[in-house]
Amino acid sequence: MTHNGFSGYKMEIYDRAMIARNKKADLLVSIHNNSSTSSTLNGVEAFITANKSCDKYYNQTSSLANKIVKNISNLGIKNNGVKTKCITSDLTDKYSDGTIADYYAIIRYAMRGTIVDNGVTSIMQNGKKVTVDSSKSAKVEKGEGIPTILVEHCYLSNSSDRKWLKSDTNLKKLAKADLDAIVAQYGLKTKQAVAEEQKKKVSSVSIDRNNIKMLVGDKIKINANILPITVDDTSVIWESSNPEVATIDNKGIVRAVSEGTTTITVTTNNENKTSSTTITVKKVKEEQTIKINNMGVEDGYLHKLTRGSSISKIRENIELSDNLKMVIKKDNVELEDNEKITTGVIIYIKDKDIDEILAEYNYVVKGDATSDGKISALDYIAIKNNIMQSIMITNNSQREAADANSDGKISALDYIAIKNYIMSGKEIDL
Repeated sequence: MTHNGFSGYKMEIYDRAMIARNKKADLLVSIHNNSSTSSTLNGVEAFITANKSCDKYYNQTSSLANKIVKNISNLGIKNNGVKTKCITSDLTDKYSDGTIADYYAIIRYAMRGTIVDNGVTSIMQNGKKVTVDSSKSAKVEKGEGIPTILVEHCYLSNSSDRKWLKSDTNLKKLAKADLDAIVAQYGLKTKQAVAEEQKKKVSSVSIDRNNIKMLVGDKIKINANILPITVDDTSVIWESSNPEVATIDNKGIVRAVSEGTTTITVTTNNENKTSSTTITVKKVKEEQTIKINNMGVEDGYLHKLTRGSSISKIRENIELSDNLKMVIKKDNVELEDNEKITTGVIIYIKDKDIDEILAEYNYVVKGDATSDGKISALDYIAIKNNIMQSIMITNNSQREAADANSDGKISALDYIAIKNYIMSGKEIDL
C-alpha cells in the first residue's frame, strides 16, 4: 500500500518505512517474492527483527510470522521458517539499546526511524546527498521502534513456485493467508462486528425517578433505563447507602424504614455503568394523618378510580389532617380540579407549616401508556415499539401504565389487552 500514488517514482526503502512511522503504525509488513541463482530453492520464509528489548518486537513478530508461513504452507508452499538476520559488515551499527542492527533495511529503518546505515550518516537519497542526525534515532528499548515483518512468499526463480503465482486465485489465497494471520495475532474485527458488539454493551443507565420523597412504611418501585435498547444483558445490582433509612431489593422495590436520607445506586453487570437517586424518608407527626380511600396503592402508584375521572376525585379520596395539604401536578404544572386524570399525574403531600414535601404518589391509568388520559391505538403502538425495542418506554409512570395486565412486565399480552379494549370494549383492570 505504500506504493499507491507513486507511479513512475522509485520509492526508497527508507521512504516506505517512514510512511509507516508517520502513520504511527502498529505493524509494517513488507511483501516480497524471493529469487536465487539456484532454481531448486522454493517456498516461503519470513524475516523479523533480532531485537528482543520489547515484547512487541521479536516475540510478537515471531508469533505472527509463524502464523503467516504456516497459513501459506497450508496452501502447498514449502515452509522455510521464520528467520533473523543482522548486519555483519559493520558491527558498530547498533540500535539504541546496543544490539546489532537488522540486515534488512525495511526492518532497520522502521525500528530506528532514521536512515543511518553502517555508521554512515551522509548518504545519497533520491539523487541528493543527505546528512542525517543519528541522535534522532528511535529508542527501541522504550518501544519507539515499529515491529516489521518481511515475507518472502515464493521463489520467482523456481518454475513450480512461479507457475503457482501466475494464478490470480492463488494470489488471493496468499493475501488471505497474510490477512488471516494478522487478524488472529491482533484479535482484529470488522467494523460491522465491532458495531454489533457495541450494540450489546451498556453505554448508560439511568433511574426513572429522582429525589424521591417517602413516608416511613411506604414502598415504591423504581426502574433502571438501560441504553442502547439492543443490549441483551440488562441485569443490575441495586444498593442503598443507608439501609436503616430505606432498603431496596433486586426488583427495584424501595421500602422506607426510618427518617433520613439515603442514596440508591444501580450498577449494570454489563460494563458496570451506574446511576443514583436520593431517597428522603419522613415520618408524619402524631397530629398528622393521611388516609387514601377507594384507590389502590401499589409500589408508590395510585390507581383504581373510574377512567376519565377528574382531578377532584383524587382530592375527594385522600383525607388529610388540617396541618397537611395536597398539590397535584403533571409535568411540573399544577392541575385544576376539573382537569382529567391521566398517567403521570403526581400527588404531593406537604406539611402546611413548613411547605415541605413529605410524600409523593404517581397516578397510573392502566393502558394509558402515552399519558394522554385515554386508551387508543397510540398506546398499543407505544407498547409494540417497546417490545420490538425500537422506541423504549422509559418514564416510570408510563411503564407502569403499559403493563396493562399487571403481571409486572411489558409484553405482547399488554398489547393484546389494549387492542381488545379498543376493538371490542373488553375492560382493562383499573
